[in-house]
Amino acid sequence: MGAGAVGLASAYALARRGLSVVVLEKQRAIGQGVSSRNSEVVHGGLYYPTGSLKARLCVAGRRALYPFLDAHKVVYRKCGKLVVATSVAEAPRLAAIAEQARENEVEASPS
Repeated sequence: MGAGAVGLASAYALARRGLSVVVLEKQRAIGQGVSSRNSEVVHGGLYYPTGSLKARLCVAGRRALYPFLDAHKVVYRKCGKLVVATSVAEAPRLAAIAEQARENEVEASPS
C-alpha cells in the first residue's frame, strides 16, 4: 500500500485485524503523492443527497476522525466551514444548503 491517506488508513485497519501489512511509498515522505493534491479538508457531508453513501460516509467519517486523531496525538486545526452567498440572488441556494445539512444531521461547529 502507498503511504497516502487511503493507503495508511487501509493499512491501519488491516493491521488492527491481525494481518501483516507492508507500506511502500515511492515518494520521499508520507502523504506526498495523490494525497498532497487533495483539498486537505474534512468533508462535512452537507452538500450530498440525504441518505446517499457520500453523505453517510462523510458524516460518520468526520465524527470518527477527531476522536481518532486525539487518541493518537495527531495535531490538527478544526477551523469549521463557512458557506456564504456573494449576492442576494444566491440566498435561496444558501438556504437549501443549510436545509440539506440539517437533513444529513451535520452539526454546526461551536463558535
